[in-house]
Amino acid sequence: MQNLPEEQHRIKYKYSYKNGSGEWVTVKDYTDSDNVGIKLPDIPGNYTVRISSLDSTGNYASKYCSILVRKDTKTKFADNGSSASADPANPGKKIKARASFTGGIMPYKYKYSYRKNGKWTDVGGYTYSDTKEMTLPSQGSYTIRVAALDATGKYTSRYIGITTQDKIVDYNTPYTVKNFNSDVIKLTNTYPGLIKKSIAGYSEQGRGITLLTLGNGPRKVCVIAGIHSREHITISFTMRCIEEYAKAYYGSGYYGEYNVRELLNEFTIYFIPMCNPDGTEISVNGADPSVYIKDLDKDEYKANANGVNLNRNFPFNWDAEYKNQSKDPSNPSFAGAYGASESETQTIIKLCDNNDFEWLLDMHILGHGIYWRDSKNGVIPGDYEFTKALSDRCGYAMFENTTDSEGYSGGLENWFRFAYNKPSLCIEMIPHNQGIRSDTYIGYNSFFDDALVWNKTKYTYLAALAAA
Repeated sequence: MQNLPEEQHRIKYKYSYKNGSGEWVTVKDYTDSDNVGIKLPDIPGNYTVRISSLDSTGNYASKYCSILVRKDTKTKFADNGSSASADPANPGKKIKARASFTGGIMPYKYKYSYRKNGKWTDVGGYTYSDTKEMTLPSQGSYTIRVAALDATGKYTSRYIGITTQDKIVDYNTPYTVKNFNSDVIKLTNTYPGLIKKSIAGYSEQGRGITLLTLGNGPRKVCVIAGIHSREHITISFTMRCIEEYAKAYYGSGYYGEYNVRELLNEFTIYFIPMCNPDGTEISVNGADPSVYIKDLDKDEYKANANGVNLNRNFPFNWDAEYKNQSKDPSNPSFAGAYGASESETQTIIKLCDNNDFEWLLDMHILGHGIYWRDSKNGVIPGDYEFTKALSDRCGYAMFENTTDSEGYSGGLENWFRFAYNKPSLCIEMIPHNQGIRSDTYIGYNSFFDDALVWNKTKYTYLAALAAA
């Protein structure tokens, strides 16, 4: 390696090689030695070695040579986790593919293609880039192919199935547990990092109670939907809001006048979109309760699998109001064997105890107004201003202070006020003139936008963040 132009002057040498990332790595800086050993990385690939010379007058010269580091012959050139995912800003048409391969001679070249209806379309030729943004002609089901060539020309590839769609949540169809769980997976896959899923607890029949968090901010708030099984449209409403807010976050950053990106970087919303999955299955999918219910009308059913009205089961004024009640689960107001007797109730209490929520919203349907204060808890700091902001933006009426203890004892929002001295609202969503349009609860989804006055109520959770 010392066959460089020699001068009469003293010569110094510098030894370097170019790694797989295209960066030059210096092995030995300028030295008098004309013979230096160079240890290359164990990673297979083509490396360029450079020997530079500099004499005492400043004359420079260099020589380059190529060295191939071969792979272990036992290692197979193969995929190592290539992937494709929807672009959160435009999940209907755009995806991002990532190449990951191992075992070949580096550097690798990649080519990205998609197939629909049996026809392959290449998105450009071979490139050294291990990521590729792809704009698809329409939404639908595709096969994505990520092909790879190593430095010796060996070929391998990975095929990935993906379905793109502008809208994940079908709010015109009531949720079953199966469809809900499917949409949860789609939302978390489309908006990773912004929407996260965990299991907060389990229902009386053993179904998971899903917790979805939206946002990455340090301030925490909570939304509970579907506590009454026949009011399952609140699940659809909440899931639609989650999807549309997430899409706006990655798009323009705005939803109406609200800066969603700024709000969701400041707050994290803890959603229990379906807090009564057993009841939902009874009302929507025709499942059976765990107890005998006289004259059972599944569309009208509002309790959990044990016949307990969960919004009467929280440990707030429970003994005073319900200790001597009838224990008949056929009674729609049956409050349980004791306060917090039900696993669904216990799940929500645990969630609230483990998090410092600034407010809680409990979503219901009939009345298009907000229950925001009760006579036993009295004034909660900030409750009027908070409620007024939602009323003004979303068109909800502000109902009178609740004075009938039978109307608030064991209630979720009433318990939250009592336990934490913070605002908690029961929001009734459907106006009377819309409520009478359907003879069944399951029918409301067919005219979802009108039933829920969507053009105004879609801002509910953002207005609550802005008012906090």
